[in-house]
Amino acid sequence: MNDDDMYKAAVLSFGPFADKPTPELLDLLCDEDEVNSHAAATALQRRGERVAFERGIELTRDDREYVRDNATFLLGQLGYNDSYPYRDETAPVLEAMLNNDPSDEVRAGAAAALGHLSAASTLDSLVRAVEDADEDVRYSAAFALVGMVTPEILPVIEKIRKDPDGDFADWGEIAMEIFYGEKYGNETVESLCGMLADAELDIAARKAVSEILTDRNEAFAWEQACSFQKSESAALRLNAPLLANGLGRSKETPPRAEVIGMLMDMLHNDPEAAVGDRTAEVLAEFEGDKEVLDSLIAAAPDPDWRVRWSVAFALSRHGEPEGVPLLEKLSKDPDERVADYARERLDWMQSIFRNRAEN
Repeated sequence: MNDDDMYKAAVLSFGPFADKPTPELLDLLCDEDEVNSHAAATALQRRGERVAFERGIELTRDDREYVRDNATFLLGQLGYNDSYPYRDETAPVLEAMLNNDPSDEVRAGAAAALGHLSAASTLDSLVRAVEDADEDVRYSAAFALVGMVTPEILPVIEKIRKDPDGDFADWGEIAMEIFYGEKYGNETVESLCGMLADAELDIAARKAVSEILTDRNEAFAWEQACSFQKSESAALRLNAPLLANGLGRSKETPPRAEVIGMLMDMLHNDPEAAVGDRTAEVLAEFEGDKEVLDSLIAAAPDPDWRVRWSVAFALSRHGEPEGVPLLEKLSKDPDERVADYARERLDWMQSIFRNRAEN
């Protein structure tokens, strides 16, 4: 489904479809209009009824590809607000679809569904699937592994992280952040600070440790961020935006203006592109702030493609019409990585604007 259709399906599921009787929604799972069938599945997922599970299992054997694909979507998040009550019954069915369905689209849907279920029993099949010949299957399998990392599959995750396809590699990065977050979650504040002071610390571990420290003590994390900002080591200066991520969003210390001020200073003045790149990503979280938006727009001509890429990401997160002209410019960037991503985000923003106007 494209962005427009996904948005329409979401609106339907919370609007007109929210009050439809369950039998009618079950019938709509096979509707040829993908928006209707997806919206019906989404509405049923919230209800989490046994009858929807049974119908979903039945539809995994349907001759029609789009019906089987919608069945994987339904089953992957059915009862998500009640701890996925059908996980153990669903996982073997979805695993069989991942391994044997003739449609790559359905297999990709099955892999993604297993990820939503965190179906650890299917780990071996998902590990094989990250080497699949089909790109969508590989992406979905990498997504699925994010929440199921064990020490045994760390080599697989590291291989994903090093893949030349940046979008694919990102799933490996996120998986390692979660892994390190669980590994270091009970460390003392002193131990966490010691890790951040190690210039050789893995970037995924650095992100995880920064988040733990910020959650533990915002005021102390802010002190550390200000200190790391002045470091001569680029690796250690990276700690500043990572620690600042999550700060300044409430009335707690530090004030939002101070956090934004530090981040904007680093975005425009730090000599290391990796620091500017990470800082732009963090500024994406401060949506609706005109000063931040202006700062991102001013940073767009940066000579390093990574910073321009992150600016495109941040502008799309802010979702303001003022960012559209710059995204249009970035969509013609000489670096194809930036241009492709900017075009993708521009399409997404424009679809949101269209749907807002229609609704």
